[in-house]
Amino acid sequence: MSEEQLRIDALEYHEFPTPGKISVTPTKALANQRDLALEPTFGGINLEDIKAPECFYIERKLRERMKIPVFHDDQHGTAIVAVAAVLNGLKIVGKDIDKVKMVCSGAGTAALACLNLQVSLGLKRENIFVADSKGVVYKGRKEQMDSDKAVYAQDTAARTLDDIIGGADIFLGLSAGNVLTAEMCKKMARQPIILAMANPSRHDREALARAVLDRRHHHEGRPDRRLRCDGLHHRQVRRRSRCLITSRRTWRPANPRPGPRAEF
Repeated sequence: MSEEQLRIDALEYHEFPTPGKISVTPTKALANQRDLALEPTFGGINLEDIKAPECFYIERKLRERMKIPVFHDDQHGTAIVAVAAVLNGLKIVGKDIDKVKMVCSGAGTAALACLNLQVSLGLKRENIFVADSKGVVYKGRKEQMDSDKAVYAQDTAARTLDDIIGGADIFLGLSAGNVLTAEMCKKMARQPIILAMANPSRHDREALARAVLDRRHHHEGRPDRRLRCDGLHHRQVRRRSRCLITSRRTWRPANPRPGPRAEF
């Protein structure tokens, strides 16, 4: 089945015979303004499993139209964890974020959100190289491109992950697993930071670690989803903030509004 046909089938599935998959029915009378004022509303929206670039459009439109928190786990949860790992990793190896080269395998929801947040914290866009299932994201590429992905298009003759991995300080694995080989690791810069977030097998992780063990720190672990998603969104709802914003010094909720504490 082609990608276009899959898209059409998905739209028809959600539109017919009744639009949407979930129906919300009020259990109290909503006859007048007083009833509406007493009726509780949604505390926040958590988006899940929406692919790029549609997820970015949906998120932007929700924030424009609504005054409650909007959180997308694939974007915000993954990006925050990745940034924390990169910032701490750079501190360990003694490198500055504005001087390192990053290579990212994958250009979907999580990958682009991670890159956007890294850039907002000081990583230079010209030092970021991206490869997806169609190869390197380069200027002039037509296949499977969109405006969000095009932001990271490089003016380069490189066309494969192997072409761009040389001298990389950081590797983000956010595509299919097992795309980074031990030989590629050896081409990376001194003490590289490798975030294998595409869930490769343990055997492959150990092979990559052995390939650069004499040059890098090796730490394994997976942050609990409740910390990166549920915890952050919980905080958003309690602060009644519409979105999350970044600065060089802090990660904080935007536009906090006073209100009663939410109990969970």
